[in-house]
Amino acid sequence: MKNMLLQNTLRSVKKALGRFIAIAAIIALSCAFYSGVKAACPDMKKSAWDYYDKQALADIWLKSTLGFDDGDCERLLENDEFTEGYAGYSADLFVDNGNGSSVVRIMSYSENQPLNKLYLTEGRLPEKPGECVADSAPRDKLSFKLGDKLTFHADAGEETEDYLSESEFTVVGLAQSPLYVNFERGASTIGTGSVSAFVYVPEEDFALDTYTDIYLSVGKAHESGIAPFSDEYEKIVADAEYLAETLSDSYLSRREEDIRAEADEELFEAREKLADGEQKLADGKAEYNDGLKSYNDAREELKTKRDELDDAMKDYNDGLAQLDENQSKLQELADTCPRIDNILKSHKDLYMKVLPDELLNVLKDIQRIYDDNGVEASISDLLAVYIITDPERDPHSKAAAEAAITGANEQVKAASAAALAEIDKQRKLLEETGKQFEEAEAAIADGEQRACRR
Repeated sequence: MKNMLLQNTLRSVKKALGRFIAIAAIIALSCAFYSGVKAACPDMKKSAWDYYDKQALADIWLKSTLGFDDGDCERLLENDEFTEGYAGYSADLFVDNGNGSSVVRIMSYSENQPLNKLYLTEGRLPEKPGECVADSAPRDKLSFKLGDKLTFHADAGEETEDYLSESEFTVVGLAQSPLYVNFERGASTIGTGSVSAFVYVPEEDFALDTYTDIYLSVGKAHESGIAPFSDEYEKIVADAEYLAETLSDSYLSRREEDIRAEADEELFEAREKLADGEQKLADGKAEYNDGLKSYNDAREELKTKRDELDDAMKDYNDGLAQLDENQSKLQELADTCPRIDNILKSHKDLYMKVLPDELLNVLKDIQRIYDDNGVEASISDLLAVYIITDPERDPHSKAAAEAAITGANEQVKAASAAALAEIDKQRKLLEETGKQFEEAEAAIADGEQRACRR
């Protein structure tokens, strides 16, 4: 039976030798492929682990928007779960890509950092402020080369100076980071929402007040016998990560309380300032209202003084007109004196008839003397000379001469006295009006000064 089966098998192989060889080859190739794939996964994991171990990739990466202070990382390292760690900075900013802007993640670099060591592909690591190491394989058509000048700028409403003390950096090296082993560079809250590349700058070039990241290495995960990427490794790291998050949350809670306390204190001070400002505003409004009232009162007083000034000006102008009128009267009076003399001259013959003959003869002699000297004399002048030259003459003649002179002079004195009295009255009225005018001007000037001060 066995021989028959063997014979049939051999006979089938001989009849279809090509098909048999093809099936055998397919089976051989399948076994070889399966063996290769089966062996490739452990090899790839080992290669990745060797790379992570060499570059000291952190097992835990903590991020906080509130920020970590200088002692948070040290307090975490006091726990036996963590063997190494450090705190760093990071920020997402824009950089020009030739056709616009791309989002890059700026991360801090320190030559003493124990984890996440860079693998240089070109150039060197930063040695001084203003230098940087750029991504050797950026996305979104970004490309970096040694010597490039990179200028970063923040999102709208923010300033680059809030994140970096320098805005321009020189590329001195290209590198790979153990934090980014695939093509993706992470998500971002600015731009398109995805990061195109990473850039490392010296830690001192950051202007942030607090750290944004803490990197930790879990000691138990690196003990011998713990296979990388195994469930046991994942559990150890997950437990350590939970512990780190719990501890950091407690630190952040205290920090949040401190920040709240500072904010409350600032808020209290701001409210006090606001209250003081409101009180000052109320006082200012009251002072303004008082000033406005004083201003309105001053304006009303100014209006009153202006009215008084107008009245005074009217009185002043009336006084000037009255003065002109009195001056005209005075001039008329001045013109009256010659007319009186003319009257005396025109009635000289009449006076001559009523005077004694002896007096007339003397007056004729005096008239002759005036005529010889070419001087015109009135009857009053002749009588005056008569009385002065000989006071011992006949009393009757003397009385008659004095009566004639007195009559003429009384008319002149009466007219002059009336004119002088009127002039003196107008002068006093004018002086009084002038004083009122000066007082009104002073009141107006004072009112204008008070109005200006308001």
